[in-house]
Amino acid sequence: SLSLCYEDDLAAVGKKIKETATFLAFAKNKLHEATSLDVQTVRISFNPLGEWVNLSGKRSSVLERICLVDSILEKEGVAFASVGPITDTKHIGLAKEIVCKTKILNLSV
Repeated sequence: SLSLCYEDDLAAVGKKIKETATFLAFAKNKLHEATSLDVQTVRISFNPLGEWVNLSGKRSSVLERICLVDSILEKEGVAFASVGPITDTKHIGLAKEIVCKTKILNLSV
């Protein structure tokens, strides 16, 4: 799990994602070396969406931040990531937009 917060600018987010992706790739390789098992997917999950995206902000700003995080994940070779659950029902409509506008990210409600 990767914890992000409102205050993280995109450079900080990118650094955290890169560090996490590098560690997961290392762990995947070490596991394979030690056991000959193949790891099919490496996944990153984030803390709940409302903890690292200001959901009370403009919808376009919310989606822009989420899409930028998605592009960072793709650049770092992460194939699967969860934005964390949407815990406030007034933001449920955002789920469809996130799924439609991103390649790597998914979520739960």
